[in-house]
Amino acid sequence: MEEKRELEGPGSYEKYNKISIISQQRHFSHLKSQIILLLFIAFLSIFPPVSLDYTLLSISLEQIKHVVELFLIILVLITMMSQYKSNYVDGWQNARYLAESTLSNAWLFVWKCEPFEGDNISATETFIDSIEKLE
Repeated sequence: MEEKRELEGPGSYEKYNKISIISQQRHFSHLKSQIILLLFIAFLSIFPPVSLDYTLLSISLEQIKHVVELFLIILVLITMMSQYKSNYVDGWQNARYLAESTLSNAWLFVWKCEPFEGDNISATETFIDSIEKLE
């Protein structure tokens, strides 16, 4: 999922690109853990009720199965709340926006497009100001 670029841009681009990649990885790790837990729950639920008289400390196998399922459901809810609270998607999108805006401004500056027209000193000052405004 993560995209590695060979491009070496301004320091701001590299910083925001790394933040975006980290946020993306954390978001996907939350999703992966939720999917794995849900698969375990689905796997446990396909077993039919057991009618054996085997008990462990006066708890039947069916009750143990339900307790494990409940524990897994609680874990899924905890990962969902953690994902919602950490809000990695917004961090990922905002960092991606800042990285791409920095890159776009750099290209406009290199090709002397508007608003970086004119002599090198004024264009450089305008470029630095635009990067500082993004940050």
